[in-house]
Amino acid sequence: MQENPQFLRTDKAIKQALIHLLKTKSFEKITVQDILDETPVTRSTFYKHFHDKYEIVERMQDEYFATQMELRILAHKNPHQFASAILTQSRQNNELLQALLK
Repeated sequence: MQENPQFLRTDKAIKQALIHLLKTKSFEKITVQDILDETPVTRSTFYKHFHDKYEIVERMQDEYFATQMELRILAHKNPHQFASAILTQSRQNNELLQALLK
């Protein structure tokens, strides 16, 4: 995975498009074309980032759980910061969690 700013912005745009679509459609009915219609990303660019829509969700879940693990480590090191950090993370991922749990 690349780490340049443009690559990261495109990655984020694709993820946001999927989250937006999940508000109105079930995951099973969402197609790659639907995701492309939500972003200014070409099909070839999409496939440079993700193999399919399942990989988008897998990566978002991996990122969420990695952050959760970091917060658990923080809880052991500094319990006073943990509550604030978990609240911040929950707020930042509220839209994602609602979409995935729908």
